[in-house]
Amino acid sequence: MNRQNLTILAPQALDMGKDGGGSITSDTTTMENVAGVLAKLSDQASMYVRLKELQEYHYRLPLIASLIPDAIGLIKRFKKRNLNPQPLIETALNEAISTNICSVCNGVKFIRDKQCLACNALGVKGFTDVDRCKGMQVPTSQFKRDYAAIYEATQLIFQRYEAELSAALYKSSENY
Repeated sequence: MNRQNLTILAPQALDMGKDGGGSITSDTTTMENVAGVLAKLSDQASMYVRLKELQEYHYRLPLIASLIPDAIGLIKRFKKRNLNPQPLIETALNEAISTNICSVCNGVKFIRDKQCLACNALGVKGFTDVDRCKGMQVPTSQFKRDYAAIYEATQLIFQRYEAELSAALYKSSENY
């Protein structure tokens, strides 16, 4: 990680400092601060954060490989025998790390103190079903009929990592 990439995590923590927030800035964020946050994450969540927030792309393949057993478990749970787990994980990961900012709320997640419905208060627009089908290499009709639920369950993996990061940032901000 270099100093320039460390500042990426700082905006997420700006409002989490003591006394109303603002104590963590790009100027006060150090390698030790970010390392401390990453140390509080599970191995997979750490790889995900390094990939998404710090653009350390060499974590992509190890993360995908580590998630294959989870994908196989989901495939068995949903009783889908002919689905390849790798395209499922790759497509869901690509969607999770995308930076397609929502044009309705401009990435803020809220409109007039109400959650943005266009992006489900995520601040980014997800893939369309057509994009998901291309990534998973299945026809659109089959995706909607057979794979939409399993894909949503796969996306929850990455949402858990986001929640883990938020909790780690909050805990680290208590030290400031």
